[in-house]
Amino acid sequence: MSALESIPRLKACVKEGIRWAGAAAAMLPRVVPEGGVELCGKFIPEGTVVTSSPIWYLRDKYAFPNPELFDPYRWIDETGTILTENPIRDKFYVPFSKGPNICIGNHFSYFELFLSLAKMVESFVLIHADEDGGGLAQAAGLINSDWQPVQLPKRKEWVAAVVTEPLLVTAIPRTQHGTALRTTVANMASSHQRPLSGDDGAVASHRTDATETTPLLAVGDIAPTADPDVSKATTLNEPDRQDDDPEDKPLPGWQIFLLCYARLVEPMAFFSIFPYINQMVQENGNLPIPDVGFYSGLIESLFSLTQAIVMIYWGKLSDRVGRKPVLVFSLVGVTFATSIFGMAQTIWQMVLFRCLAGVFGGTIVTMRTMIAEHSTPKTQARAFSWFAFSGNLGLFLGPLLGGALADPAHQYPGLFKGQFFLDYPYALPSFVVGSLGLTSALTSFFFVEETLKRERHDESDNGSTAPKKDTPSIAQLVKSKGVGKVLYVYGYIMLLAIAYTAIVPVFWYTPVELGGFGFVFLQFSIMMAVNGISQALWLLIVFPPLQRRIGTNGVLRACAYAYPLFFLLCPLGNLCLKAGVDDPGLVTLFWIIAPIGLAIGSGVSMSFTAVQLALNDVSPSPQVLGTINALALTGTSVIRSFSPALFASLFAVGAGTQVLGGYAIWVLMIALAIGLIFVVRQLPDEEDLEQLREQEQAQQEQ
Repeated sequence: MSALESIPRLKACVKEGIRWAGAAAAMLPRVVPEGGVELCGKFIPEGTVVTSSPIWYLRDKYAFPNPELFDPYRWIDETGTILTENPIRDKFYVPFSKGPNICIGNHFSYFELFLSLAKMVESFVLIHADEDGGGLAQAAGLINSDWQPVQLPKRKEWVAAVVTEPLLVTAIPRTQHGTALRTTVANMASSHQRPLSGDDGAVASHRTDATETTPLLAVGDIAPTADPDVSKATTLNEPDRQDDDPEDKPLPGWQIFLLCYARLVEPMAFFSIFPYINQMVQENGNLPIPDVGFYSGLIESLFSLTQAIVMIYWGKLSDRVGRKPVLVFSLVGVTFATSIFGMAQTIWQMVLFRCLAGVFGGTIVTMRTMIAEHSTPKTQARAFSWFAFSGNLGLFLGPLLGGALADPAHQYPGLFKGQFFLDYPYALPSFVVGSLGLTSALTSFFFVEETLKRERHDESDNGSTAPKKDTPSIAQLVKSKGVGKVLYVYGYIMLLAIAYTAIVPVFWYTPVELGGFGFVFLQFSIMMAVNGISQALWLLIVFPPLQRRIGTNGVLRACAYAYPLFFLLCPLGNLCLKAGVDDPGLVTLFWIIAPIGLAIGSGVSMSFTAVQLALNDVSPSPQVLGTINALALTGTSVIRSFSPALFASLFAVGAGTQVLGGYAIWVLMIALAIGLIFVVRQLPDEEDLEQLREQEQAQQEQ
């Protein structure tokens, strides 16, 4: 079957035959969901049982012009070698219904038609009986044989009548008379008679702009093949260049790897300065200690602030000129800005270079969009799991490299003895992160493939080109069905994640009596390792099959219920340590339960990937996917610019004043997490998403 399905002309004939004659008479009944729906201006209340006949879709004049004609060229280009794309046509082609309740005879029907039609064309020359006049039969020596013309029966439907004319055909076996048949078919072609399948395998088409001899099913020579096995019918045509079911397209591992490698750059550029920024600010500005924190926080946040300002422009630019140019240009810009940051000698230079790095922060929106365009609904969970893992890896490696390589002349005097590293003590970590950005820019330039598919605009009858549709504005995108809700959920989840990331390091460091865990460096490192490893396992191993089983919304709901419990572990752990002062066994219990709880609780990280998939699902069109991702990431950048300082300060105030026993911040976090439970309920479900995509697609085509 795989060989037969790779033949464009054969596939076109099968699909057009099903469309022309009809398949299933009626779809299984569906129940209108809660709240009702509006179809074609009419409101249908919830609980209403509705159904329809696929025949009407298959005979729709808008989707299939001249639907009464059998025209396989509806599905392939003029050369007959490429299956064409037509969203409206494909939306109306529902011969067996669609979705989880699709007719179980779907695959059997295609299997039967592919095999039988291929075998017929391989074994017989088919012609219209009224156009034969006995020529081919006589040439084959079959005038008085047992082979007789067969009248095909009319197709009868019990719901929608499909009128099909009786077809008289002569089926001439491809025998040793191949030479005579070849000559006769050639004569018929020269006299404009129309064989259904002749020497060149031509199958009659009702297409008005095709000649009578336009080949549709090329089967090569009419002489018998040595092996009649239909499974070897690859000689019928060259392999198809497009899979019939896009969801079965395998994930391009090499492309995903390159994009994940490029994904390391942005978090490493952002976080690599954190270990040395305070010392660098003090040395470059000769500032008093109380002022260092202000300028350090300002410089740290400027990356996200400038990124938030330009993110939408990068997204719209990638929708206009392509993903790859924006990706490469952004990587080069981040590489340059990050490399020279470590050589800054004044505060204003640090501010300038940090802002410059943020300006070129369009890499993340472009890569997210390319990951989405490389994947299908079946593979996107796995693709974005690796993408999220790469981001977490960059977040881990950035501070590690920054702290390990800062001031190398004093940390590693035996290796770095030159005056350069004494004059520029923070250049080395900047150069290392910059070199990573440079290599990712080069690999992206040479090996990453463009994923933005350009829309082809048909020419009208007078030769003029149809105007290109205007790109929707930001306001129009946000108002698109489902987009605003998913963007809100996206921002809500990012707020919880960024706030937790800002609180936890301070919480772990804070003494137990003030409401923290009082970790020393080794304990801190152990818990960070547990957190990182467990997140990787959840994202790479658990999330893909879980998403396939319960869906994207199911994962988000599960994570929403888990967030409050996960946050509750922190104050409970502190209570356990406080009680451990009198009972050392509780401290032992803490070190048994805490890593396990952290490992299990890290499963909430699946919400990051799940909400990205939800964002892809509500995109009205692939052409605006970059802009929608830019909107989401702009919100994330804004949140990241203020929330770390805000929530860390709230924790410090709560711990210092001992409001609610020092647990005020966790009361706030748990309350926010409970709010997420109600927020995710507003997300469109799977059936709503399918309806949204179809409605948006139909509106764009109109």
